[in-house]
Amino acid sequence: MSSAFAIAVGVRQSAQTLKAAETLASRTCTISKPFFASSKQVSVKNIYQPRETKQFYVASQFRSVVSGVPPAGSPYGPPQNSSPDAQVAQAITQARVVPDVLEPFQPTTFLHVSYAGDLKVNYGNVMTPTNVHTRPQVRWNAEPDSWYTLALTDPDAPSRHMPRFREWQHWLVGNIPGDDLSQGQTLAEYVGSGPPKGTGQHRYVFVLYKQPGKIDFDEPIKPRSGDGRPNFRVRQFAQKYNLSAPIACNF
Repeated sequence: MSSAFAIAVGVRQSAQTLKAAETLASRTCTISKPFFASSKQVSVKNIYQPRETKQFYVASQFRSVVSGVPPAGSPYGPPQNSSPDAQVAQAITQARVVPDVLEPFQPTTFLHVSYAGDLKVNYGNVMTPTNVHTRPQVRWNAEPDSWYTLALTDPDAPSRHMPRFREWQHWLVGNIPGDDLSQGQTLAEYVGSGPPKGTGQHRYVFVLYKQPGKIDFDEPIKPRSGDGRPNFRVRQFAQKYNLSAPIACNF
């Protein structure tokens, strides 16, 4: 083989290799781009009509289709490993958690919320109803011998544009010693999301209060049904039991 012919073959092979690499990279980028609706219909119970089951396209925004891991960042907030500061309060305000759910406040600790598969709630990242079906793990920097109340509420029920059920109560636990949720007093059992088709994305807001002491709650205990959950107001609940401003929030 002449040297000129060998060079020509080598150039052609390099071009083919480069084209194959570009094709693979293009496919990888396509897979890694966030997407907003799966092509598979999933049956999820509509919590606003507990006895009905509806088919709807699951909204999602995953960074990787293959691993199913949601984006570490979010449209609003800073990374969770930073300390609570003005950025956190700004994220809560930009998402209109303030004023839709809470009065302006300054968080003093982080609320770390993790669902199965190490899916972390991080100031506005998007998860599917399937992701949040089971109760999450929640941690915070608790003070010794202190009591806390944790609430999870949806201000966008049935939709953000027409929130006539604002807020929908998804979870409420009081008298939590430290950050041991298992020892708290469950006032409303955890219910995951199940928004009706076509209602857009909902904000699911975790709010943490430090109690002045152990509280004698007179709330009716709510099982997993939808009874008694619409039109809950976490602010009114806090006022009723003399809770000061929240110390942490995530959504």
